[in-house]
Amino acid sequence: MKHFRKLIYFLLVLCFTTVLAQGATCSTLVQQAMTAVQTTCASTGRNQACYGYVSLQATPRTGVQNFNFAKAGDLANVADLASLQLTPLDAAKNTWGIVMMKLQANLPDTLPGENVTFLMFGDVQIQNAVPSDAATPEASADPKALHPMQAFYFKTGIGKTTCAGAPADGLLIQTPKGAGQISLRANNVDIRLGSTAYLQAQPGANMRFEVVEGEGHLTANHKTVDIPAGSEVDVPLGDDLNADGAPTDPFAYDEADVVDLPISDLPDEFTVAPPADAEEIQAAIQEGETETSQQTDIQAPDESSGTDLSGNTDTSGDIQPTDAGADQSSGDNGSDSSGG
Repeated sequence: MKHFRKLIYFLLVLCFTTVLAQGATCSTLVQQAMTAVQTTCASTGRNQACYGYVSLQATPRTGVQNFNFAKAGDLANVADLASLQLTPLDAAKNTWGIVMMKLQANLPDTLPGENVTFLMFGDVQIQNAVPSDAATPEASADPKALHPMQAFYFKTGIGKTTCAGAPADGLLIQTPKGAGQISLRANNVDIRLGSTAYLQAQPGANMRFEVVEGEGHLTANHKTVDIPAGSEVDVPLGDDLNADGAPTDPFAYDEADVVDLPISDLPDEFTVAPPADAEEIQAAIQEGETETSQQTDIQAPDESSGTDLSGNTDTSGDIQPTDAGADQSSGDNGSDSSGG
């Protein structure tokens, strides 16, 4: 019996030590990756994507030549990208796909130093839904024209990471201070954002939109909702990632879902908002109902503009559900990297 108790004690100590070691490894990787992104992506310019941390797979648009996006620090023109597939966090392999983008969206050409920042991390797949000819000077002169990656389809991994101190797979979007509300379109949901938001999406389920600072507005299926800081909205998605219904009313988010977000890698410092209270939620619901009744629309192309946001562009095709971390065909010009 004495030997049995010693064995049990030994196993408990071993398990506890292993958990502590895994936690330390995860924390080290997260900090290492975030620091690397700050350094390697510091020079990212407007409408450029930066390879932040290993690993990921990039697919260029058809006809793009000399495409090189294979190691940390590499830069690519967003207009040249068809899609990106980032890998989930794996502490044992020291991998965690991270990409930073700086986008013009609907910001004027007269403010070249002001950009919308996209920070993607973990199991994220994104597809450019803006036609390649939108990047031409003639198209950019059209006030209704969409700039590179202003419209996109994306999906993220399911569930939370088991790595201590690491955020769940997702996309952070931050708009520049003082620039007003920025117009975007994600999974055929119209977005107006003057703040910082955290997005996740799964096909056949929902797109989650959490505002961690400032405020946001979503429009889908003829319903507009206002989203105050500290709240979230869910939009049902079809298997093709298109919005498949109206957004929910806003509700307070779970603080645990946003506490580990890598906000230190965003250009503007801020404090993540606590969960919104009932009064803030009710005021936002009433404001959204007013906007919906007035049929307020964000700046977006009409049918006559020829812009197709259903995914039928000259990209590699619609994003299809895949297993987490599964490879995609990158085509002849694809850039596939698993190390720095």
